[in-house]
Amino acid sequence: KYIKKKASANGEEAAAKEPPKETDVDCPTCGSPSPKWKHKARVTLAMKNGIGVSLGWRYVGPVNIEYKNPSSTLNGSFYNFNSHIKAQNYFDLAANVTIGDHYNWRLGVNNLLDRHPPLVTSGSGAFGRSACGGWCNGNTYPGTYDALGRYLYTGITLNF
Repeated sequence: KYIKKKASANGEEAAAKEPPKETDVDCPTCGSPSPKWKHKARVTLAMKNGIGVSLGWRYVGPVNIEYKNPSSTLNGSFYNFNSHIKAQNYFDLAANVTIGDHYNWRLGVNNLLDRHPPLVTSGSGAFGRSACGGWCNGNTYPGTYDALGRYLYTGITLNF
């Protein structure tokens, strides 16, 4: 992956290995987890009578901590416990009702199944690094995973 070809004096190509650049390193948990695949999908049923229902699916793919990376820039000792974060799935349900010509009432629940975020260890320098890096808070990554649990909401909009 890090091979660069150089021309030699006799016209032949010689391969010279360059050290990896910071941009070349695959670091899924530097800062916060960045899996190879994550998505949000939503299916909505909107009826003519003004009632709508939506089901959302949030998926965050699996990641390994950066210390498992073979790159000399990242490789190091680490706790094997929680060194791999499994894929996470969250489902959201929402409904809205149009009332008359001026009101819209919405209600919903995020994280319908009340999935807990993946917990990661904070580690110790004596035994190796952990998955809980710079953006970790409360032994999870709240910017990536749903740390609030099931969340109910409602609201009314008045159009005039």
